[in-house]
Amino acid sequence: MHSQKDALKILNCDKSTLSRYVNKGKLKRVKKGKRTFYDEHEVAILVLEIEKKQKKNGTKIKPKEKIELQQEDKKDFEDKSIFQELTPLGMELLATATKDLKELGIYEECDKQILLMYALSGQMFSHFGSLALQVDGVTTTISGNQTLHPYHKMMQYHEKQMLAYSDRLGLNPASRTKLTSPKKEKVTDIMEIINEK
Repeated sequence: MHSQKDALKILNCDKSTLSRYVNKGKLKRVKKGKRTFYDEHEVAILVLEIEKKQKKNGTKIKPKEKIELQQEDKKDFEDKSIFQELTPLGMELLATATKDLKELGIYEECDKQILLMYALSGQMFSHFGSLALQVDGVTTTISGNQTLHPYHKMMQYHEKQMLAYSDRLGLNPASRTKLTSPKKEKVTDIMEIINEK
């Protein structure tokens, strides 16, 4: 689930436009206490829909506001060699995952290496996903056998890696239920919101 603040950043809109999306049935709003949440998959689909419509109309697409790594977190990661390998996408994945763990109250110093590997896997998944779109899914080997194209194999490998790291970090609902947290009530609240869907 995205908080309202994050949904506004991702959709690059104001609160009235966000309400309009809800009223048109494009997004479901979930309220928990004073906080409002939106399903991350619905937000992602809406972003693609908006961009497709803007391209079709020839409208200039405004750059999205990126979630960036906080300065104190950046200092923590800079001494790790993998950090130097991250592209802007990898940096955004790292920033988002770090922010999410901190908001859940389950961020630990020992998570740094796993966070970096998660970001690198996500970055590589995206890279090979782009390449896979440009080729057929199946290729023929020298011996005449058909097999999955190497780009597709690499995309699947990095997807599995990214999901494995996200499980270890507690970034999905199932793995979060196994974690103990100083903010256990907050984790439970988020789980209730997800289960309501």
